[in-house]
Amino acid sequence: MKRKKVLIVGGGLGGLQCGYILAKNDFDVTVLEQNKLPGGYIQSYKRGKTVLDTGFHYIGGLDEGKPLHKVFDYMNLLDLPWQQLDDDIADEIIVDGKSYYYATGIDNFGESLKQQFTGLNKEIDEYCQILKNVGDMLAPSLRRQDPTEMFASEYFTTSAYEFLKSKIKDERLIDVLSGASLKMELNPETLPLYVFAQVNSTFIQSSWRLRGGGMQIAEKLISDIEAMGGKVVTGCKVLELIEKDGMIVSAITDKGTEEKADFFISNAHPSVTLDLIKDSKMIRNLYRKRVKNLPNTYGMFTTSLILKENSIKYENRNIFKYEPRTIWQQSIYRGKQDIEAAMVSIQVPEPGNLYTRNIDILTPMHLQELEQWKDTSVFKRGQDYEDYKQQKANQCIDYVSDRFPGLKDAIEKIYTSTPLTYRDYCGIEDGTAYGIRKDCNNLMFTMLTPKTPVKNLFMTGQSLMIHGVLGVTMTSLMTCMEIIDKEKLLSDVGL
Repeated sequence: MKRKKVLIVGGGLGGLQCGYILAKNDFDVTVLEQNKLPGGYIQSYKRGKTVLDTGFHYIGGLDEGKPLHKVFDYMNLLDLPWQQLDDDIADEIIVDGKSYYYATGIDNFGESLKQQFTGLNKEIDEYCQILKNVGDMLAPSLRRQDPTEMFASEYFTTSAYEFLKSKIKDERLIDVLSGASLKMELNPETLPLYVFAQVNSTFIQSSWRLRGGGMQIAEKLISDIEAMGGKVVTGCKVLELIEKDGMIVSAITDKGTEEKADFFISNAHPSVTLDLIKDSKMIRNLYRKRVKNLPNTYGMFTTSLILKENSIKYENRNIFKYEPRTIWQQSIYRGKQDIEAAMVSIQVPEPGNLYTRNIDILTPMHLQELEQWKDTSVFKRGQDYEDYKQQKANQCIDYVSDRFPGLKDAIEKIYTSTPLTYRDYCGIEDGTAYGIRKDCNNLMFTMLTPKTPVKNLFMTGQSLMIHGVLGVTMTSLMTCMEIIDKEKLLSDVGL
C-alpha cells in the first residue's frame, strides 16, 4: 500500500517532531527548511572549540513519569547527555542584591520558600496548589475532543499578574515567584495564568541542561526521520502553497521544484504560513487580517561569553537578576534604557572538568530598539550596529559581574545576538522569543489550534498554544493527531 505523503514547511523543533511522529507512523515525510541549519531556536553553533546555543538553554519536566519524559522517550531523545540541575537550588533569583532560591519538586519548592519568607505559608501553599492543578491539566488536555474546551477554565481567562496581586500582598514574594520567568513574556495585562503556571510548574518539577548544545536534539530527530525513510532538506525555501478545490496540492520552492503531498504542516509563524497561500478560496481575508495583526512577544539580546580555561567554576543552576518591581515591566517598550533584568545560563563542562567555558547572559529586547536596522540583512548592518551590540554586551556584563567575581578578566571572546539575528539565522518572525502573545482577554483569537481553514493544512510551533520545548512538543502531538489516530498515538506515547 502506497504511503501517504506529508510535506512539512520549516525544520524547527515542532516541524522535526511532527516529522518524526509521522515517519514512525509510516508516512512518507519531507521536511523543507529554508536556512542552512535546521532546528530554529534549538540551533547551536561553534566558535573555535566551543559550542554556543541560540535559544535553547534548559528545559523542565524531564523527570520520569512526566509528560515530556514520556514524549522524549517515544522520540528516542532520552539518551542525549542530559544533566539535571541541583535539587536544592535549580534557580537563584537575585532581587535588590539579595538571593532567593528555587528547589525542585513542587512540595520542596514550597517548603524552601516558606523558610525564606516567614509568615507567608498560606500564600505559598495556595500558589503551589495552582502549580499542581495546572500541571495535572496537561496530559488530559490532549485527550479532549476539542482542545479549545479547556480555554473556558479560569486559569486561561485570568491574568497571571492580577492573580498574584490579588492573592499575595508581599511585593518581594511576587518578584521572587515571577523571578525565573524570563522563559516567557511577563505582560501584566495579557499573560494567562495557565501559561505562567504551566511553564513555571514544569521547570519547578525538575530542570535539565544538555551538555554539548541543543542542536543534538535536531540532529537526533533528523537522523531518525531519515532512517525511517523520510527526508530533511535544508537551504530550500517554500515560496508558495498551491490550493486547488479547497486543498493544498503542492509547494513551490526557490529551487524551482514543485513538491506534492497529501498533507501539509507549517512550522513557520502563522502569518508567514498564510502569506504562502496567495490565492485561496478557503482562507477569508478577515482570518488573514486577524492572524497578521496578532502581536508577537519581545525578543532577546544574548551576550555569549567564551571564557579562559579554568577561570570560572561551573554552577549547576541558573541565575536570574532583576531590579525590584521591574519584572512585570519588561514587556513594555520604554525606549533604550539600562539593563533591568537578565538570565545567566552556564554551559555544562565535559565530565570531570570543574570549570565552564561559556556563560550566556540574556535580557529582553524589543524590535523597536533596533528600528534603524530592521530592514537590513546579515553582515550589512554597518559599524554602528556592531558598536551598539558591543555597548549592550558591556552593559549586560556589568550587570551580572558582581555575582561572578573575576568575570571580566576571564573573558576570552564575546559574541552577541539580537532579535534580528534570530530573525535572519533561525527564520523567526520578528525575532520573537515566545511567538504570538497570548491574551487572557482575547483567548480564542490568540490561542491558535493546529487546524486551518484548509482541510489538509495544519500548523505547529510555539505561536499556537504554549511556547518553549514543552509547549512545542505537546503542540506537535496535537498537530499529528489531526492526521493519524489520536488514541493510538497517545497510547504509544503513554499519555
